[in-house]
Amino acid sequence: MARVADNGLVPQAPTPSAVFGAAFLALLGGALALLLPMVGVPLAAGALAWLAYRRRMIVAVVVAIAAGLALWPVDPAAVLYVSPWLIVAGPLSVLLLRRWRMTSVVLTVTVVLAGVMLGGIWYAAAANDLGLQAYVAEIVESATGPATETAIEAGQPETEVREQIEAVEELFLSYWPSMVLVVSGITALLSVAVVAVVALRSGQRVRAPLSLQRFDLSPHTAWGVIAALVLMAAARFGGEGFELVGTLGENILLIMRWVFFVQGVAVFAGLYERAGFSRASRAIGFVVLGVTEALLPLVSLTGLADLWVNVRKLPRDGSAEDGGGNGPISAAVGHDESSAEQASGSLEDPPDSD
Repeated sequence: MARVADNGLVPQAPTPSAVFGAAFLALLGGALALLLPMVGVPLAAGALAWLAYRRRMIVAVVVAIAAGLALWPVDPAAVLYVSPWLIVAGPLSVLLLRRWRMTSVVLTVTVVLAGVMLGGIWYAAAANDLGLQAYVAEIVESATGPATETAIEAGQPETEVREQIEAVEELFLSYWPSMVLVVSGITALLSVAVVAVVALRSGQRVRAPLSLQRFDLSPHTAWGVIAALVLMAAARFGGEGFELVGTLGENILLIMRWVFFVQGVAVFAGLYERAGFSRASRAIGFVVLGVTEALLPLVSLTGLADLWVNVRKLPRDGSAEDGGGNGPISAAVGHDESSAEQASGSLEDPPDSD
C-alpha cells in the first residue's frame, strides 16, 4: 500500500518536464548565489524542496551538487560552498521541518550557512597563500578600486575620495565576520520560509513558529551585549595588543543588534495587534521600523529594554502556552489529526504495494 502525504493524498509524481524546470530554477539560483546569496539560495531552495516533496529527494541532492559543478568555469571552488548551501537550505530544511519548529530550523540553517561561507573564504585564502584578513583585504581593494578611479575621473578631489574609500575598507575589514553571520541569517530565514510555503502547497505539514506578536527572547540573551561591551572596554583601556579583542566585541555587538531588532519588531507587532491595525497598516509600520533601524538603533534598543520592561506582558515563568503558534499546520482543511500522525509522508519513493 502506497504511503500518503500528511493531508491524506498520495503525492503525484512530477512529469519529466516539471523535474527539468525545477532543476533549471535550482541551477539558476545557484548561479545567483555567487553574487546575491539572499536571492539565489532561497530560489534554489524552493525548487529543490518541490522535488523533495514529490518523492525526488535523491534528485534534489544531485541537482544541488550539479549546480556547484556547473559553476566550475566561473569559480572552481563553487562546488565546495554553493552545493552545501543548496543542500542545507533545500533538502535538509525539508527533513528538519518535519521534526522541528521553523525557528529552530532557521537557527540551524544560519549556523551551517555561515560555517560553510567562512570555510569557503578560508579555503580561498589558503589557495592564494594569504592569511584570512589579507585575503579579505584583497577582495575589498579589488571591489573599491574601480569606484575610486571613477570618482577621481569624475573630477572629485583625489585625497578626499581616497580617504572616504579607505574608511569604507577599514569598516568592512573590521565587521566582515558579523556581516557573514547576518547575511547567513537573512538567507536562512528566506530559504526556510520558501520551503515551508512549498511544503504547504504540496500538502505537507510543518511545525509553525510562534506568532511574531509572541516572539520573546530569553533574558539570558542580554549576556551577549554585556560580553561585547566588556571586550570593547578591555580594548579601550588595555592599550596595544587588545585591538583584536575590541574588534571581536564590536562584531558581537553588531550581531546582537540585529537579534534584538527582531525582538523590537515583535514588540511593535504586539502593539499593532492590540491597537487593531489592519494588515496594510502593519506592513507600512514594519517598513518604517526597518528604515528607522538603518538610521538609529531605536528598534533594537526597544527589543533590549523589553527583556526587563516586558511591554507585551508575556508570561515568562516557563508555563506559557504557545497560543496555537507551535502546533503543526497543514494545507488540508478538516483533516483528522490522528490519521495525519499515522501518515509518514516519506520523501523517498515508496513501494507501490506491501
